[in-house]
Amino acid sequence: MKIQGPDKILFAKKEKEEIRILIDINGVLADFDKASCEVCDIDINSEEVRKHLRSGGRIDKFINDDKMWDKIRAKGVSFWEDLELLPWAKELYNALKTKSEMVAFLSSPSDNSDCAAGKVKWIKKHFDTKSFIITPQKHFCATPNSILIDDTQKKIDEFSKYGGKTFLWPNPLFF
Repeated sequence: MKIQGPDKILFAKKEKEEIRILIDINGVLADFDKASCEVCDIDINSEEVRKHLRSGGRIDKFINDDKMWDKIRAKGVSFWEDLELLPWAKELYNALKTKSEMVAFLSSPSDNSDCAAGKVKWIKKHFDTKSFIITPQKHFCATPNSILIDDTQKKIDEFSKYGGKTFLWPNPLFF
């Protein structure tokens, strides 16, 4: 599979039923970085912050990781449910649906139950589907006919290690 943009996706195989496409939410379809910065009072438009995030860094450089998660936890389910769609989210999802009948969201929750509940609500709010898997063990879904679209190198490497195909989604700040 080659993804050249939300409107240009190429597959080697033509049999739609055989390919399972799994899409991460945060960083691929939803703007987690922006919401995290907002809740932590970090200016995402600062050149230093943008440069750091663009290079794959996380906002924990600007705030203690525990404090960040405490602030997110305090927002509850609404933090996750209200994440902004990235501009290409619907177009990408719809384009993938034309390539395979088996498209599902595959997202890792934080260790707070509000996260999983909020992600499910986010999916229901923005997409007409019941196809989602919420697990920190994304590699459990890896098969030779599965493709994971994710923005986290660690998740990509692990999925590949277990036999799945992958596409590393570029950081939204590159667009």
